[in-house]
Amino acid sequence: MTMTESAKKPFKVAVYCSSRHGSEKVKDSFRKAAEGLAQAFYGKSWGLVYGGGTKGLMGAVAGTLSNLGGSIDSVRVSALLDTEGASLYGGPENYGNEIMCATMHERKARMEQEADAFVALPGGFGTLDEFVEIICWSQINIHSKPIVIFNIDGFYDPFFALADKFKDAGMMPEGAEDIYRRANTVEEVIRAIENYEAPSEGRLKADWSQKAKVPNPVLGSSASMNNGL
Repeated sequence: MTMTESAKKPFKVAVYCSSRHGSEKVKDSFRKAAEGLAQAFYGKSWGLVYGGGTKGLMGAVAGTLSNLGGSIDSVRVSALLDTEGASLYGGPENYGNEIMCATMHERKARMEQEADAFVALPGGFGTLDEFVEIICWSQINIHSKPIVIFNIDGFYDPFFALADKFKDAGMMPEGAEDIYRRANTVEEVIRAIENYEAPSEGRLKADWSQKAKVPNPVLGSSASMNNGL
């Protein structure tokens, strides 16, 4: 779906980022960038899809957009509800339309389904896991949606260096680095989303429309995942 195709479904961006604020050295610039991104989404009438929670950079993005009256889908995991702290932005314990999931795998899949684009802000292992997986899903042709890494204050420079090392070592195909776009400012994030075209190189041509089949140890043959066998 493009940004102009549907009046029924707003264009939504999934944001991956930390539930922490960051150290004293970086937390102000990270917070301002997260708030600025939310303000830009509101200005474009774009909705937010995020992993729920009300603190850290997640809270900065969602809380700012909530206060502006923007659209939010909060995709949460029941096991993590007790770990979420108070918001800096006031209001409810959760922002927007709550979508409850049983597992992390379910949450990641649901966020991909709900979103039309993806943006990574600074984070830790969880953020890295989520946005690298969404890059991988594009690489194997599960989707072809825009992916943007918001490199606030050079936070993701080591990641880009690692990707270059993958490529130099022959562990990554030519063109795979173009699956995602780099952005240093909010304005660059928005332009990268609007102008994104999935690369023709570096992505597999896998056809995910076919029913997946798995070996059935009882029947000794393959059986459709959807036929209940």
